[in-house]
Amino acid sequence: MTPSQEQFARLQRYVSRIRRAGASDEGYDDLIAFFMHAWHFADWASNDSTVGLTLKQIQQEAKTYPALAICADIADGIKHFQLTKPSRDFARVTHKDIQVFEGSDRPATAVYTFTLPDGSTRDALALAEQIVTDWRALLARYGIGL
Repeated sequence: MTPSQEQFARLQRYVSRIRRAGASDEGYDDLIAFFMHAWHFADWASNDSTVGLTLKQIQQEAKTYPALAICADIADGIKHFQLTKPSRDFARVTHKDIQVFEGSDRPATAVYTFTLPDGSTRDALALAEQIVTDWRALLARYGIGL
């Protein structure tokens, strides 16, 4: 397995965790970690000799995919306490809908929603799934199977 394939498998495991996550802090941590790892997949791919693209090339092309561009924005916004260059708005988790199953052993579930700088919203799990799909499509264009 190549380094980029290993990192891609890690992304898929994070998506599985997000699907199973309850309303815990750990579930939220996995969600945030997914977006940081998903954007930094570009670094793994650029350092994988089987890919043959520079980090700049991968990031530029990735940003042509709307979900990957949002991923870059989320990763930058959550990685830094305060970003000063450039100063801008970021996508942020603005809703956490919790469903509790009273009288059941089933744990509470949470659905997270990102609000983007333009005011639109995206379901976090659906966005994560699209990011995985887009990375696969982007590298498939170069004959790299994930």
